[in-house]
Amino acid sequence: MTSIDALAQLAERSDRLILHHHRDDADTYLVDDEGTLYRYRISLASREHPAPGDATNRIAGSAGAPR
Repeated sequence: MTSIDALAQLAERSDRLILHHHRDDADTYLVDDEGTLYRYRISLASREHPAPGDATNRIAGSAGAPR
């Protein structure tokens, strides 16, 4: 996902929840859409020193866990 807004739009269109996982070094937001897990991650470093492209976004394959 390119942004948290894009993840929220996906969740709304698919009628899915956004899951949030907080760690000391990052916040991760996840949407499980029938076996495909979409993730938007914001690292602590990007919150302290924002720069374009610092947030990482990944789409995991079907069956589950983020890569």
